[in-house]
This record gives sequence, C-alpha cells and structure tokens, in this order.
Amino acid sequence: MGTPNKDENESGWPAPVQGDYIWIEPVSGREFDVAIGARVLAAEGRRICVRDDDGHEQWLPPERRIKAMHSTSIKLYKERKIGELPPHIFAIGDNAYAHMRRYGQDQCIVISGESGAGKTESTKLILQYLAAISGKHSWIEQQILEANPILEAFGNAKTVRNDNSSRFGKYIDIHFNSSGVIEGAKIEQYLLEKSRIVSQGQDERNYHVFYCLLAGLSKEEKKKLELGEPKEYRYLSGDAHDLFLEQERDRVLTRKILILQRSIRGWVYRRRFLKMRAAAILIQRHWRGKLQRLRYNKMRVGYARLQALIRARVLAHRFRHLRGHIVSLQAAARGYLVRRSYGHKMWAIVKIQSHVRRLIAMRRYRRRRQDARAHTEALRLRKI
Repeated sequence: MGTPNKDENESGWPAPVQGDYIWIEPVSGREFDVAIGARVLAAEGRRICVRDDDGHEQWLPPERRIKAMHSTSIKLYKERKIGELPPHIFAIGDNAYAHMRRYGQDQCIVISGESGAGKTESTKLILQYLAAISGKHSWIEQQILEANPILEAFGNAKTVRNDNSSRFGKYIDIHFNSSGVIEGAKIEQYLLEKSRIVSQGQDERNYHVFYCLLAGLSKEEKKKLELGEPKEYRYLSGDAHDLFLEQERDRVLTRKILILQRSIRGWVYRRRFLKMRAAAILIQRHWRGKLQRLRYNKMRVGYARLQALIRARVLAHRFRHLRGHIVSLQAAARGYLVRRSYGHKMWAIVKIQSHVRRLIAMRRYRRRRQDARAHTEALRLRKI
C-alpha cells in the first residue's frame, strides 16, 4: 500500500470522511463484544465524530482503533481485478459481483475451512461488501446482515478450538434486480450437528440458544416457566457454571434482535409510507385532473365566446365586402340591361324609320314614274 500519508490511519486505509459508514471496535475488548456500526458526522484532524447504531454520538480519539471496513476501503476494491491490490475478501466479492453484472450469470462463493478459520466472519464481510457495493442501501440488506447473530444462536456452539463454531452448513441465496441492487435473500441450513443437542465433547457446550434462554430470564420468569440453572440439566452441564459468556452473548443477541426489529419496523413503515404516498399521489393526480378539467371547460367556454365574436366580426366584414361587390355587380348588370334595352329599342326605331322611308320612297318613285310616263305620252302625242 506504500507509506501512509496524512489522510490514512495506522492500518494503511484511507481515513474516513463525513458520510462514511465505519465499524468501531468495542472499548472493553471482551470475548463476545462485537464491533458496532456508525456513521461519520464530522472530522477534525485525526479525530472523528460518529453516530453509532444505538443513536449515540461520540468523538473517537486517534488511539481508538477503527476497523478498516468502512465505505472508503470498500471503494478501493470496487471494479478492481484480483491481484491489483493486496489480498482481501472484498476482492473475491467484487469479482463475483462484477461477473454477475457483466455476464448475467449466477455466481457462487464457497467459504470453507477448519474450525476457527474464520468462515462465519468471512461470510459477514462478504455480505457487508455486497450490501455496500450494490450502490443502493435498503432494509433488505440490513435484515440480511442483522439476521446472522440470531441464526448463529441456534446453530453455533462452543468447541475446543472455537467459542463460536458453526455446527451447520449455511447457504445464502441473494437476489439482485436488473440494476444490481439487492431485492431479496433466502438463507438455507443443512448438515446441522443434531447429536450435539444430547451429547457434547470434553470442554464443549450445547448450542448458544439454550444458555442465552436461561441467562436472559429473570428469577421470576424462570420460576413461572419452571426453569432452573444450566447445571441442573444434563444436556447443558458441560461448562455450564460459566454464564458470564452467555450473558454477554445474550446482550449482543438482544441488541441485534432490537436492531433487526427496528429494521423490520422501518421496512413496514416504509412500505406503509410508500402505499400512502402512492395513494396521495393518485388522489392528487385525480384532483389535479378534476381542476384541469374545470379549468379546461372554463377556457373552452371563453374560447367559444371569443371564436363566436371573431366569427361575427369576420362575417360582418365579409358581408360588407360582399355587399359592395354585389352592389357593383348589380349596377353593372343594370347598366348592361339598360344598354341592351336601349340597343334593342334603337334597332327597332331604325328598322321602323327605314321601313317608313322605304314606303315614302316607293310612293315618290311611283308618282315620278307615273309623271314620267305621262310626260313621255304627252311628248309622243305632241309629235304625232
């Protein structure tokens, strides 16, 4: 990783900044104390102010060790090939996630090893990485992470090599949507060591849930349920005198159960909120539609009146314009008819005048012809 600069902590990881999610190591350092999640609110120098999952705000001094599993370290392995950075389980998770998104095929990560090798913690880290790398956090991711301690209480037990050994096989089927966001999960168990319920080896114990049940009940509740101490039961007699570990485990388990209940309650409230918001949006849409229809009807009436007024103005203008043309046409027609009538009358007058002149000329011609005949006859008679 190179020499850490001023923005890196002692582990070589970049220092968390405002908005990052980190895991804080417990102060006591007892066996069953677990890291608690927190969000960085502010950073001043090497100190950071965080708010943990229990809602408490605190300033972390430089000597307070912070587990290098915050979102900044997760981003280091995002979209990186195996071998580019130092070996880390985040690289395995990113490789499987990238192949699933790229090729659209289901991926499988097998976590195996001997007792105490870290299979359970590796599974938790893979789940945390997939929940963070998917880009969008949801209540489903938190439920998957917080359901592990409850499942471990029923399937984990103390062995010679490991105080929290998983005595069963676990298959976690995580479902992603087309955007690569976790939308569901299914946890299946197999090969549970059922013989441990009735028989345990030397310095080993039964499953945690039995001790947690007895350690978490008060004396009145035990008396009411007719329960006693673990040493009174043969199945729980192995190392049953030390209930301190179970009390600590019960405290951690109770906190995880409360966180899971809070997550489920938040998920239910969110679903209810989404339904109410969808109903409100639907009501608002219908109400806006009604208002728009009313506004449209008013506008349509106004537009109809305006169009009627415009049409009236246009028709009046057209009427005046056409009336002028019609008057001009009528005047031209009247002039044509008058000229035609005058022409017909003048033609009749000319015809009558020509006929009268013809008659007068014919009368004159007859008279003159008679006069000429009479004169010729007179001359002839005179010559005789």
